[in-house]
Amino acid sequence: MIAVLLYVLSSVAAVSAYAGQRLASSPPEHRGSVARYDGANEMNPDERVPFEVHIMSKCPDAQYCLSELVVPAMDQVRDLVDFKISYIGTPYNEGAIACKHGPTECEGNILELIVAHLYPAPITHLGFTNCMSQQYPLIPDQGLVEACARAYNVDIEKLYQLFADKDFGLKLLRESVIINEVASGQGYKKLYDSIKRQDLLHTGW
Repeated sequence: MIAVLLYVLSSVAAVSAYAGQRLASSPPEHRGSVARYDGANEMNPDERVPFEVHIMSKCPDAQYCLSELVVPAMDQVRDLVDFKISYIGTPYNEGAIACKHGPTECEGNILELIVAHLYPAPITHLGFTNCMSQQYPLIPDQGLVEACARAYNVDIEKLYQLFADKDFGLKLLRESVIINEVASGQGYKKLYDSIKRQDLLHTGW
């Protein structure tokens, strides 16, 4: 998890630096648009910086990472990034997934993935995930799930309908774990290469 946290820290630094560069070169009247989710001033999707977070729903490091690093960064660069959350797990037995903190973590991961599926906008699914992480030992307690769902206007009935479909939930989790495994193997090199790019950070490397 330490390696993942370092990856997130570096990602936040790279995205924030890129955002700062864009804002510094923008007219003052346009700088406030970064903090908006209405889509009116968003970048072209092809120009957005990838911002990926790899977590486990019941990991204490994820709680800190989301609340102290990811959410504050997204407050600044939300319209400049292509934001995604994926989950750490171990594939086994032809498609099954093992989660480090046990079966309840797998359930928490799936609940959060379903919300991201239903509500692609980070303001909803990141908000829900961060809310859940603040009381991560309770995941997937129904009271916690429903409180976080209400806080971010998530349709609880739709959430539970999809959660009841075990095949659908496992499919989401399996796809997410595969994304994480690919990122674990390639992410550090890509991140290092992106930081070195002069057009991203103007470091002169």
